[in-house]
Amino acid sequence: MSGSDWEILSSRAGDVDFDSCSSVDTVEEGLPVSSGSSDKETAAKTGSAKEEAPGGDWEATVQVLAAAAATATTIAGSNSEDAGRMQLAAEAAELLAMWAARREAEVRAETDAKVVRLSATIEQLQTRLQEQQAVFQPASYGLRMAFLELSGFRRQALNTRYYPSTSRCVNGQETYWSAKGDLVLFLARGGKYWGITEKKDFDKIHAGKGNVGFASKWNADLASPEAWDEWYVKDSYFVSVPNKRGIHQTVHWRALGADAF
Repeated sequence: MSGSDWEILSSRAGDVDFDSCSSVDTVEEGLPVSSGSSDKETAAKTGSAKEEAPGGDWEATVQVLAAAAATATTIAGSNSEDAGRMQLAAEAAELLAMWAARREAEVRAETDAKVVRLSATIEQLQTRLQEQQAVFQPASYGLRMAFLELSGFRRQALNTRYYPSTSRCVNGQETYWSAKGDLVLFLARGGKYWGITEKKDFDKIHAGKGNVGFASKWNADLASPEAWDEWYVKDSYFVSVPNKRGIHQTVHWRALGADAF
């Protein structure tokens, strides 16, 4: 309700003649209402609501309006012929309802704003996740790896970085070489598993005649959590070194232009 409505409520409360009103019982808020002061108290309550309405505490304003409506209703009830008092009570109740509706709209707007902010945050996180996936899965995005870093092997020489070489391929797949150039990591046997062996065996491997010398991984995905198997030669046979799955399968890699993780 506008500021002029507040003025109407106050003026109507002051214009009513209360001389014919009989004494009434105590009304809401514990305020006694008498025939000589009811109009002043009603106008005062409405006036105080007017002062608080523009910028005061909302709950305090509602309490004042509720008290004003209750007081006006009680006064009007003592004299059913006084239409002015009934109108004053109706307008006070209407004003209270308008304040309640306004507050409800404010709460709804605040909630909607929070939902919008939350949706924006979720969208940003999804975008960042996609960016990270692009970095951590180079094969899926057509990127080449700058290097592979293996760790956890019992044979310490295997715990090193392996750099890609497109000029020396096995089974159509680029190979990875240690920094010293003495070890080669390659995709073997029709692309079913990866192996690590010495440089001197590369020609045999390239011709499809060699075998895994130091370690093998029965998974074409180098970044998979599947364990590597270590091998050593005993009596001319390759023997697997007993190990627990997950001990030496750690694989670190970095896409070109991205930071290692």
